[in-house]
Amino acid sequence: MKVKLAAQTFSNSVADALDYCNFDLGLANFKDSEYTSEFCRFMNNWFDLMNSCNSLSKQLYKKPLSSSNRSYTGNYFDVMKGYFSNLSAPNGSNVLSSRRKTGFIGLLVNMTSCERILDFYVKEKNYFNYFLTYKVSQDHIEMFFSNIRSRGGFTNNPTAAQFQGAYKKILLHVELNSSEAANCLAQDETSIVKITSSTKKKSSIDSIIEIEEETTDECEDILFTDLSFSSYVSNVIGYIASFFVKKNLKSLNCNVCAKALSSDNSLSS
Repeated sequence: MKVKLAAQTFSNSVADALDYCNFDLGLANFKDSEYTSEFCRFMNNWFDLMNSCNSLSKQLYKKPLSSSNRSYTGNYFDVMKGYFSNLSAPNGSNVLSSRRKTGFIGLLVNMTSCERILDFYVKEKNYFNYFLTYKVSQDHIEMFFSNIRSRGGFTNNPTAAQFQGAYKKILLHVELNSSEAANCLAQDETSIVKITSSTKKKSSIDSIIEIEEETTDECEDILFTDLSFSSYVSNVIGYIASFFVKKNLKSLNCNVCAKALSSDNSLSS
């Protein structure tokens, strides 16, 4: 039921992990896993295309659909349609004619619908400059239902009076925010029955100041040069460290800091 868990399972990071265990480590349990990693990559790109929410995004599959990238997205949609249409069920039959067809038919319908919306409203009628697919997803109504359920003790079948009371609370007292336990999480700041809260949110600068005030001089640098790890732990540490370096290099304007962060000899220096 939880979309956020499925999205994390069918992701490029999982596909990279499968390929690493299969090709780089040569683990027997991951033999022939390249087909699973290929499926994960297609699903990851499908999620990105169906959840574009930032009009300024530069990432290939997270860009909003527009006339400028219509030819590319159209070709990739055709590739994905061919891939999902030719998948086989465990018994060897085509997945679209098996008992598991519903989800895959939904994937094909979503892609076809997005193409037609793009062609009609953006390309033909020119009503919009681009099309953000996340705006027409059902995440917003899912988050609304989650809030209604939470006001009634997470009941799945509220009475009319319970629904009326929950709706009043949402409308008059709080902003509509999705719970961390909900089926899906908000990807942007789309307003859903939102009343501006009187509580002032702390800026990122205030948070940094608070962290600095709580930090003492008693902290010491710890070097893990003398510790020995298993191959699995070493690979995990290397992956996390690489992700940290990759994200922080984007925001560093100091060449000296960037070099120290990415250098192999940064610990010894």
